[in-house]
Amino acid sequence: MSEGSSQVEEDDLRAFRTHADWLILRNAQVCCLLMIAGCVVWWPLDLINFRRTHVDLRTLALMRLAGLGITGAVLLALVLLPVVRRAPRTSLALFTTLFAVCFGWGVARISGGDLTWFAFYSLAFVITSVLPLALRERLVASLPLLPAALAAFVLGSRGQAHFDLLPAVLSAMVFAEACCFVLGDVIYRLTRRSFLQLRALDRSVAAISTLNQDLANTNVEHTIALRILSHNLETARENERTRISRDLHDGLGQELSAIRYSLAFLRERFVRNPSSISPNLDDLDRLLGRTSAQLRQIVNFLRPLAVAEHGLAGAIERMVRRFEEHTRIVCSLSISDDHEAVDPDLAAAAFRVAQEAMTNVERHARAKSVKATLGIAGGAVTLVVEDDGVGIAASRAAAPSSGVGLTVLRERVDTFQGRAIVEDRPGGGTMIRVELPCRATAEAVPGLESGSAR
Repeated sequence: MSEGSSQVEEDDLRAFRTHADWLILRNAQVCCLLMIAGCVVWWPLDLINFRRTHVDLRTLALMRLAGLGITGAVLLALVLLPVVRRAPRTSLALFTTLFAVCFGWGVARISGGDLTWFAFYSLAFVITSVLPLALRERLVASLPLLPAALAAFVLGSRGQAHFDLLPAVLSAMVFAEACCFVLGDVIYRLTRRSFLQLRALDRSVAAISTLNQDLANTNVEHTIALRILSHNLETARENERTRISRDLHDGLGQELSAIRYSLAFLRERFVRNPSSISPNLDDLDRLLGRTSAQLRQIVNFLRPLAVAEHGLAGAIERMVRRFEEHTRIVCSLSISDDHEAVDPDLAAAAFRVAQEAMTNVERHARAKSVKATLGIAGGAVTLVVEDDGVGIAASRAAAPSSGVGLTVLRERVDTFQGRAIVEDRPGGGTMIRVELPCRATAEAVPGLESGSAR
């Protein structure tokens, strides 16, 4: 059994003992009230029931009065005295023993030593059976009652007791005490089991309530995350549209306008002197070449054709080389390729992640050098991009909007149930590490959690 389970069991047992103390006090108070009601009801009937017997009605009345006094005193003690409420088991053992002595003495006085009257004492065992006492406590509380009552009966009879029926009376009393003892222990065990089951049920209800609350909180968090994701996706989409529009306007638009003006100029010169247009045709050819290159660049940005033509490693190598030529940032690339085929969608996603990581370096890192590492093994891809720039915290502080690109990066990685880590390097700069599992691994482990970027 674990330490936690043992502690829970100990707490349950302590709680049950406190509950049992409360039950003992309540049941004892109820028994006292019933005994007082019985004395009040039977007292007037004694004049009718024992009118033509040798019973001393005066002694019987004194016995009833003593019973009322003792029972009332016990009831008041149970209600008012803190010492009795703190130790109900010990107090009730003393009270029941005192009641047994009073009963034995009174029966001896009113019956003239007739043991048949002693059989009424079996009612006391019934009373003790309703008290939730453990086995040892029940033995301590029950066993002294019969000897105490019998001793008081002998002393109260003053030598007039008739012991002819003693074996029969004692056997009947012992049998009654044993039956009530077993009944009381069964009641105690049932009460204990019910209490412990109720405690376990309360814990289960509390755990379910906590789980429901956690699920509700998680649902709210996921809802908020989905809203943020939707907003980020829309922002990224608008940024891509703006970028494409700007590239088309600033690049292709200007080149096409230049071609249009060149054609108009050529038409005028051709009319005047057809042989003089040769240099202008060369300029027009160069314009068309630049336009075609820009068009390929835009198309490649929209769909990485280089991945299909040269493979993932070759496409990233070309992209890093163009990045170095464009930004003048020193780049180094290390590739570990086992030449195993990579899923096309996974390769495209890895290429996009590399593009986004390099774009993040260009826009926000203010770095002088970049080191990229690509690992391809078993159809899975690992990409690490490290720079010596200002670091992720400083770049975010300088440009709060810089987190959009990293959000898009994470979303691409999460789509393939991968793992992305973005953190500051100890020596300065930023490290982006991305792990994309192969499609077979992702499908075999659908519950694989994607690591969130820090």
